[in-house]
Amino acid sequence: MDVRSPMGPWPGPDSERTQQGAADDQAQHDAWIRLLSAEGVTLAVARALALQFAGPESVVIAALEGRIPSPHGPAIATSDPFGEMGLLGKMNARFMTPWSSDFPNALVGIPDPAGLLRVQGTLGQAAAVAIVGTRRCSAEGERAAHFFARELARCRVTIVSGGARGIDVAAHRGALEANGHTIVVLGSGLAQPYPPEHAHLYADIVRAGGALVSEHHVHQRPRPGFFPRRNRLISALSLGVLVIEAPRRSGAMLTARLAVEAHGRDCWAMVADPHRQSARGGLEAIRDGWAKAVLDPIDVLGDLPGGHTDDEHGPDDQSIRDLPERDDLRILAVLVQCGQGLHTEAIAHHCRRPMACVLVALTRLQLLGAVTKQGMHWRTTAAGVAWLGEARGL
Repeated sequence: MDVRSPMGPWPGPDSERTQQGAADDQAQHDAWIRLLSAEGVTLAVARALALQFAGPESVVIAALEGRIPSPHGPAIATSDPFGEMGLLGKMNARFMTPWSSDFPNALVGIPDPAGLLRVQGTLGQAAAVAIVGTRRCSAEGERAAHFFARELARCRVTIVSGGARGIDVAAHRGALEANGHTIVVLGSGLAQPYPPEHAHLYADIVRAGGALVSEHHVHQRPRPGFFPRRNRLISALSLGVLVIEAPRRSGAMLTARLAVEAHGRDCWAMVADPHRQSARGGLEAIRDGWAKAVLDPIDVLGDLPGGHTDDEHGPDDQSIRDLPERDDLRILAVLVQCGQGLHTEAIAHHCRRPMACVLVALTRLQLLGAVTKQGMHWRTTAAGVAWLGEARGL
């Protein structure tokens, strides 16, 4: 069986067939679209019903006659894919099925494949990384998501996320800042953007060459159960999932575990303050050995096919490749001179460096034991003071 079609090889436009055969093919195609456009009817359910009733057209007839129990029967009987197709056309959006020529190969072989997608914009073929995390993120987490997404997008990596508040939206905005490609996988219909305040951002993403993706009817409102299912698409569309900041029990961590266990993808987690409960999920994944610790985008890029670190499109040297005697020692000097703890924003102000660079440097210094964080303030350790003195020749 051809995995790209619901029941077997799908007739192509150049197939030799009679006029009646072509009409039969179109009728079967329309029946499949009707099945797959029904809310709650997955590709697996559609295949099972087609086998039970000897073809998709018979399934539609059975649903109209009330011979298929709820919820699938009524959903199929009331589905109107061709009316929805007109609505999608007005949005410059379209249906995409497993037998569409541009259907992502990455979605074909997953355990629970999508049967019918609604797509507005361009999915593209570039290497993709999902960036996920909590909606209730810290300021540091939000800045890190923006920074990682921006630098990865500069290296022609597509950024995939769910458009939610917090980490997701910061990642999408970071990709846009780099004039990069980003994909939003929605838990609602294309005409019901969620959260609603991100509607303008979604429009900007499409205009910039990115895409919005949904499994739901164009006017479907968001429901809590839709978001866990959309997470499997976020994972499957990507070569790996980067966790910026996420609690133990969260949709972000479920997406990351799904990537590793069901889709065979990589998982990375940003090193963060272990006392920050909103970041415990990623840190525990590193501890348990199923996520790789990352300090900056280069760590992610090195795991992607081809490295994505060529000179022309590589990360900004000044942003993420600064040597310790630059950002690291500059931060230590500010903390020693101040003599008391400083907030991240204050450090960036005194060092006259971008917040993203300061965040990466502080993470690196924390791992080296040169700084420590107490509450929201950073302080030098004895090791940090000694390192600074050695660098200055004292």
